Amino acid sequence: MKMKSFSFIAIIILLQLHSLSGQKYYSKAGHVQFVSDAPLEKITATNNSALIVIDAATGRMDLSVLMKGFKFEKALMQEHFNENYMESHLYPKGIFSGTITNMKEINLGKDGTYTARVQGDLSLHGVKKAMLSRLPILILKYQKWSRIIYLKRYK
Repeated sequence: MKMKSFSFIAIIILLQLHSLSGQKYYSKAGHVQFVSDAPLEKITATNNSALIVIDAATGRMDLSVLMKGFKFEKALMQEHFNENYMESHLYPKGIFSGTITNMKEINLGKDGTYTARVQGDLSLHGVKKAMLSRLPILILKYQKWSRIIYLKRYK
């Protein structure tokens, strides 16, 4: 799996949001998943410790994930990912910085399913790439002060 063939097929963020100050929400327990269809086998990995901040007033969204936090089915895949492909010792984080362009259509305070349009830059392995995607968001209230948001990229 060379870097050029590495692609994010799915990005899932499962998080518990806490209010920072009025319109800003954050989580340190975001769930990010990627899938790479390699010629010999499908490779998937998940990371449950993404940091995400959403400004509900502007739609600004920033996400940071430690590359070494991705867990694979096989330990050898994880080792190759960190040492050979991502060079996690040189590039320890993946960062998405962008905007939910239709934030006015998403109510972080109300249960429901919403479709977010996300536009921004994804930085991996020292390379920044513009991204534009539609993401379904499921919001479930389970405590007065927190929400679960689930985002998954449409195929």
